[in-house]
Amino acid sequence: MSGACYLRRRRWTAFAGGATLPGVRYHEQQPTFIPPMLLTSGALPSADAWTFEVKWDGCRAQLRYDGRSVSLRTRNGRECAPDFPELADIAGVLGKRRVTLDGELVCLRPDGRPDFGQLRHRLTGSTTRRRPAMLQAFDLLHLDGSSTRVLPYVERPSLLAELALDGPAWRTPASIAVERSENFVARVEELGLEGVVAKRLSSTYLAGRRCSTWVKRKLRREERLAVTGVRRNRDGASTRSWSHATKPTAHSPVPAPSNPACTVSSLSASRSVSRNYPHAGVAQSAGIRPRCR
Repeated sequence: MSGACYLRRRRWTAFAGGATLPGVRYHEQQPTFIPPMLLTSGALPSADAWTFEVKWDGCRAQLRYDGRSVSLRTRNGRECAPDFPELADIAGVLGKRRVTLDGELVCLRPDGRPDFGQLRHRLTGSTTRRRPAMLQAFDLLHLDGSSTRVLPYVERPSLLAELALDGPAWRTPASIAVERSENFVARVEELGLEGVVAKRLSSTYLAGRRCSTWVKRKLRREERLAVTGVRRNRDGASTRSWSHATKPTAHSPVPAPSNPACTVSSLSASRSVSRNYPHAGVAQSAGIRPRCR
């Protein structure tokens, strides 16, 4: 049956070093689109058995490459590759691989902070003042005819790291385990970023479902605004209407860190520290020591 998955027990092969990872592998025809797994808002869990990432102020996106062409879709499945032609060059990195990536599209300011206003211009097809976009690819959903969604999250970043996605318009952001999540959150908030995401290391990828194994906490403050307007009824009398809205408040300027490595751009650097926790960029920038096991 087209697109059907069948189960076969075998071992994963890490493509660069030849090491093996035990697991269960599902063979499948590469899906056209996989509904993204959604996050739950709430308090962050304790650091044990969880890994932490930066929440980027962008748009959820899924990149599919079938060995010939690149497809890019938004969270609801809308094709938007023509609006982001810079991502077509990822084909030169992936070669003949068949890959589906889950990530976040962002437009970065010169200081490395996301600029959602610029991204909104790109999504609407505006050609004026176009700032280059970047895909922060944080998960691997399909690889060479097999679903990686059945693997626990602790193993998927290792396979993603083997693809060496570190280019001008694509990058693998850091995902680390820390001793104290409070230190990580404080550093992310100090840098003025949108928030933090915690993912349970044992979690599999549940397409289209909002799950408590992925938890987000927004750090950007919002203010509530009251908007009033005047409109006339059929008799010509004026009446006042009220509505409410929220908008993010601007962050106060963040002083430049004394350590040159502590920059926003270093939060998305990829550094291998172990097979289970391959990315230490956030830990280094935040002054946090990763806990590897």
